[in-house]
Amino acid sequence: MSMLRVVSLPFCQVVMLDEWKAPPSRYFTAYLARGSSRWIMGHPVVDEFATLSSPIFLAPRALLGKIYNVGISLGHMRDSEMALDLGWPPFCVGVDLPVPPLPATWDQDLLQAIQGPTENDLNEESLGSLTTASFPTLEVEQYRWADAAVVVVSEALLPRQLGRVCEVIKAPMAMAVAVGNRVTRSEKAAPRTVTAVSESKLERIIEAVAGLE
Repeated sequence: MSMLRVVSLPFCQVVMLDEWKAPPSRYFTAYLARGSSRWIMGHPVVDEFATLSSPIFLAPRALLGKIYNVGISLGHMRDSEMALDLGWPPFCVGVDLPVPPLPATWDQDLLQAIQGPTENDLNEESLGSLTTASFPTLEVEQYRWADAAVVVVSEALLPRQLGRVCEVIKAPMAMAVAVGNRVTRSEKAAPRTVTAVSESKLERIIEAVAGLE
């Protein structure tokens, strides 16, 4: 079963790590922008907390602000407070592509697609590509569209380890997410324990990610 779902529309690709209205939770994440790839919105929270609770929106650079607003609308539909573990802020990446013709209801079309069936919306007309690598104790998936790539790893990785994964992703805009150590809300502010893989396991993960390139 795929770890991620991709909602694919001509003007936006939405990489979803969970149901759109999932219970409060966050995933450790890291990103790496190379060269002139600086078209990002919603990244200050990742910079400060190294976690993500929203889908990852990929869209042509000229649409970045509009797509960010759709991500805000989705967060408000999920919870009016839009906490850090409830979709705040949406992480949006601008790719180097022209803007295709937009239908009049493009924003509602996008929201409805995100809230639709849980299977991947990829087909022969999809513009991106999804590749996977499976091992006895490890799964890696990569979705690439234009100059952006998102890698999802099944194991428990810390942000600095995810940063090392980003270094081997051959894309101007690289992002890595670990779904093996999902951070949920603790009851009554109880202390939490976070797990992470060993350095030897991390090297195997890096090799697996490099093999997808």
